[in-house]
Amino acid sequence: MVSSIIGDIYLLLQQARINILARKLRSCLAMLGVWIGSASVVALLYCSQLATISVVSKLSELGTNLISVSLLGSSNYSKDITVASLNEISKKYKHIKKYAPLAFSYESVYFNGKKVNANIIGSNEDFYDISKLELQAGRFISEFDQDEFCVVGVDVQRQVAISLIGSQLKYGKHFCTVVGVLQPAKNNFFIPVDIDNIVLLPIKVFQKSNHNSIIRDVVFSLTSSDYVAEIEKNLKTSLAAISPKTRTYFRNPKELIEKVVEQKQQLTILLAIIGCISLLVGGIGIMNIMLVSVVERKREIGIRLAVGAHVDDIRKMFLVEAILLSLCGGILGVLSGVALSLVIANFASWPIQLLLTPIILGFGVSIFVGVFFGYWPAHTAARLTPVESLRVE
Repeated sequence: MVSSIIGDIYLLLQQARINILARKLRSCLAMLGVWIGSASVVALLYCSQLATISVVSKLSELGTNLISVSLLGSSNYSKDITVASLNEISKKYKHIKKYAPLAFSYESVYFNGKKVNANIIGSNEDFYDISKLELQAGRFISEFDQDEFCVVGVDVQRQVAISLIGSQLKYGKHFCTVVGVLQPAKNNFFIPVDIDNIVLLPIKVFQKSNHNSIIRDVVFSLTSSDYVAEIEKNLKTSLAAISPKTRTYFRNPKELIEKVVEQKQQLTILLAIIGCISLLVGGIGIMNIMLVSVVERKREIGIRLAVGAHVDDIRKMFLVEAILLSLCGGILGVLSGVALSLVIANFASWPIQLLLTPIILGFGVSIFVGVFFGYWPAHTAARLTPVESLRVE
């Protein structure tokens, strides 16, 4: 029984191969539509998934155990939130491991009388670990620093073209001594400033020299991402108690990752629909070619029916031929789509990975196109009678 079925399938495939090769140009044109359609589906889905993996990976590198809080409102109210009050909050909740407050100054920065493009900020030594920074030279700021020592970003160092370690920078009426230079930093969605372009001072020293500066952002590092929702709720309550009129805006990597994945899934569905439109055009091309083939092969159909072929045999013969055309186009499309995706990923600096979902969908949809658009021509051929088929115009 099994061997008989396998033999029938083999015979149908052989007949389909012979018929396809007998009309090479027409077969190639029929496959071309499915080829382009499958390549579109695979490339769009593949690129969408690689882009999602890239964004999620960058967000995960920051650590999913972070909470960033922006303090919004009048400085008259926000000044109530101080380093001392933040220390009390961090001690109050055991799942807060570290925190880094951020205060800003909008003074211009000068080195030897020449203006330097830089942002002045005040923070603490935990900022180093939370932002995953690395030093190129010197040391980082410390809570024990009593004088105006500072660390600069790599772009600040590049602007002056000489080593800044031990040199002084002027901002406003104040001077700070450079004790460290940072390595180029990765993009950080939770630090509202370009780290490569900063002049960073200890926040206590910074606020002594800049009496009007207030803490505008705080980044908290937790013991685990499992406590993000709980700590966020507690922080909102504690900050509201200290400064009721200060509005707080919370962000965390876990929430951002969920939003990115959700948006990318919606985009993937849209891209898949666009790709399927291309496959639809390819499927219509196969149906047209097969209908022409039915008309051209009426005599062959009539002879087969006259010598004892069943209606189902005729239907299977044309259906297998359509599926084989579609499958060949699908294989070429999948290979082309994957190759194009990897080229795009290389230029876009996305992580290159082998993803099975777009490949399986590419093959699956191409087979579906063959069955769906090949059935009507096959059914049309099966409806012919021997007399009608053998009649020559």
